[in-house]
Amino acid sequence: MKLFKYELKKNILRLPVLLLFAALILVSLYKHNETVQLYGTQDYLADGLMRNIYQAYKGEITDEKIQRIAAYRNEMSAIVSSSDFDYPTTPDDRYYTGFAFGDNGSSEKVIEEMKYAIEYINNIIVLREKTQTAIAFYEGKNDYKVREAQQIERLYGNRHIDVYGNYDTYALYFDYEFSTFISMIMVLFVFAPSFSKQKAISDDKIICACGKVKSVFFAKHLCMYAFCAAITVIMTFTDILSFGCRYGIEFLEQPIYAIHSFTYAPLDISIFTAILITAFMRFLLTVFIGEIVLLISSTQKNIGISYALSFCAIGALIYLHGSVPSQFSPFSMICMSNFFTDAEFVNVLGFPVLNIIFLPILTILLCVTVNIICFAVACPQRAIRLTGKARSNAI
Repeated sequence: MKLFKYELKKNILRLPVLLLFAALILVSLYKHNETVQLYGTQDYLADGLMRNIYQAYKGEITDEKIQRIAAYRNEMSAIVSSSDFDYPTTPDDRYYTGFAFGDNGSSEKVIEEMKYAIEYINNIIVLREKTQTAIAFYEGKNDYKVREAQQIERLYGNRHIDVYGNYDTYALYFDYEFSTFISMIMVLFVFAPSFSKQKAISDDKIICACGKVKSVFFAKHLCMYAFCAAITVIMTFTDILSFGCRYGIEFLEQPIYAIHSFTYAPLDISIFTAILITAFMRFLLTVFIGEIVLLISSTQKNIGISYALSFCAIGALIYLHGSVPSQFSPFSMICMSNFFTDAEFVNVLGFPVLNIIFLPILTILLCVTVNIICFAVACPQRAIRLTGKARSNAI
């Protein structure tokens, strides 16, 4: 525990690290606004244009709400389309938005959202019918395709949406990539000199003489894991709170497929559970980066070279990501929306495994592999010195 605290103070609790992290968070907050504009999300709630009508109809979808909003839309449509209608400049308290033409558009948007929820089950019925057709077609011809279709049929059973709500906060969060890059930058900046600095000032010789090589190795890695976990949690909260300031944070218990872009999400889970899964997968990607950085650091005595090689290695892996099937690249976890858009499978010994399950397992195995290599590089003198010590004692 003392070594862990020492590594924590030496690597993380430093002013340059804290200042860089604060600066990157400010950049991320700016990118949040840019992301909203880039994806063309309409700021109805943030601007207050739909706030009143949204408050009146959000929540459980009932027949009474459907009839009421349909009648109100027809009323507003009749007013706006009448020959004597004139666009007013002064808000009228009789309308949710203050204007009849505003309520006409807002009520139409509410109806569209409710329609998606109500008709969602029809989309699933059509999908299940297609999978049944696929099962019948591939029966006796392709066992893998049969298993895949059967898996899809199981995944998309008993789904429904009963609530009308605004999910823009979560749609933007799942599609936001910059936070992951911040985590990668921070891990590289903090841990690239971890072993190199130790070698540069000959601390590694003292550590070997004390027989603490293994303890220091694990302390460094434990520190890296804790840092990755902390930065993932902080960035997750930052993203959700920032987007939530615009659109609100509610209906976390609703299914992930309540978000339009995730109609065919492979897992029947809540939005909150999906957020936890994405946070875990981003944590794994950050740990994978950390393992590579520590491995490079363990081979270098020069801190500058360690930084340069770490940067080049991560850059090369990101560049090669485009040439590798997404199912086998941990960098696919940079953008988490891809995992909830559709059911994507990996053929594992003839059995279909969801990519959202397969890739984290693969990333864990890669992390363990890199960790073992790093241990072999960073701790070779330990065995030699312990052997020599044992022989001396025997003599």
